[in-house]
Amino acid sequence: MDVIVVGAGLAGLTAARDLNAAGVEVLTLEARDRVGGRAWTEPAALRGTGFEMGGMFVDPSHTAIVAELDRYGLTLDPLPFPTTVTWLTQGVARRGGLPVPPDELPQLEIAVRAWQDAAAEAGAGGFVPGSVAEFFTTRVHGPHTLDLLRAYFCTEVSGDWAEASMQTMAEDLAGSGGSVTRWTVAAMLAPTVHGGVSALTAALHREAGDVQLGTPVAGLTDDGSGVDVRTAAGGSRRSRAVVLATPLNTWRDVAVSPPWPAEAAALIARGHRGRGYKLGVLARGEIPDVAFCSLPNLLVVKTIRRWSDGTTSLVAFGPQPDGIDPDDLAAIADLLRPVAEDIEVLAAAMHNWTADPWSRGTWLAHDAATSAAQVDAVAVPHGRIVPAGGDVTRVSASYLEGAVHSGREAARTALGLLG
Repeated sequence: MDVIVVGAGLAGLTAARDLNAAGVEVLTLEARDRVGGRAWTEPAALRGTGFEMGGMFVDPSHTAIVAELDRYGLTLDPLPFPTTVTWLTQGVARRGGLPVPPDELPQLEIAVRAWQDAAAEAGAGGFVPGSVAEFFTTRVHGPHTLDLLRAYFCTEVSGDWAEASMQTMAEDLAGSGGSVTRWTVAAMLAPTVHGGVSALTAALHREAGDVQLGTPVAGLTDDGSGVDVRTAAGGSRRSRAVVLATPLNTWRDVAVSPPWPAEAAALIARGHRGRGYKLGVLARGEIPDVAFCSLPNLLVVKTIRRWSDGTTSLVAFGPQPDGIDPDDLAAIADLLRPVAEDIEVLAAAMHNWTADPWSRGTWLAHDAATSAAQVDAVAVPHGRIVPAGGDVTRVSASYLEGAVHSGREAARTALGLLG
């Protein structure tokens, strides 16, 4: 075997497709009973209207993912432009108008400028220390502004902004040219894949060669000339190179020999902190297009589609999946009622990615203890083991773009190892 790809998520399938197209013998081993990883459309969800359980939004400026969609004839569906916005800060819901009360606009300006300065530092190769919460709470003092920032950034880091690395948010903004407006539009209003992101993973699967499902990998042993791949069932395969394309938080479950370098090992052992929830809801009622909510377990609500029968599909984000039961429709209605008083929840859907043993987390969110050296260490080959995935790429990390870009790069690197 020339190359074994471990993991049939978006990065792994992209790598396998490119390797197969290059004419090398490639085998992909996937622990789940499906392909796609955290890119998963569930068409039966929300009474058959469908829901993206994982990765969902596509920034049209992201060239790698857009090129893949174009390749397979897939298009993008825009989100409805928000004309109704609710801002819930300090227990007060304001509809339309300014994101904070007028007397706090200078505080919001301070926050924006500070973030832009951090992005400039990161873009120049510098490092921004500390957590997102520490960064802003030491600079901003308006309570409504801090509530808005908490809702905004806890959503972006899929968890607790008091744990998440400010460096990650600085790099994200730097990737948008330092424009907070452009970054916000990309983050909050990016379109979705028509027919679901699983349409893309299915197309990649068809061209990826041999993909074996239900085959978790337990160990990788690199002897310098090849890699022995041991499955959890006790089987063993050997290849000249391996692409490791599983989520970073699962790497600790794979015994690797020789051991990872110290910086990589430290990050692998600790993992990242992405652990929030993403909840799909089909509902009736007066539901805003977008709502920012500084509540204990509700942060952002976004309308995805308004249907002709008067129902609305929406997605809600919060920092902690525990206690969110998509089958308890009354509780879901209570969760959303602060921003939609008359809401009637008809159906809900959610996957707990943190409890899932094949992901152990949502999208990438490094903690404040993560160093640049650690991030770099998990992004480079370890002997004949080539990392891939949206968690370890240095380009558009945590995005669908990053997964595709990383998969392409991993395929090229693996081909180079074959000589």
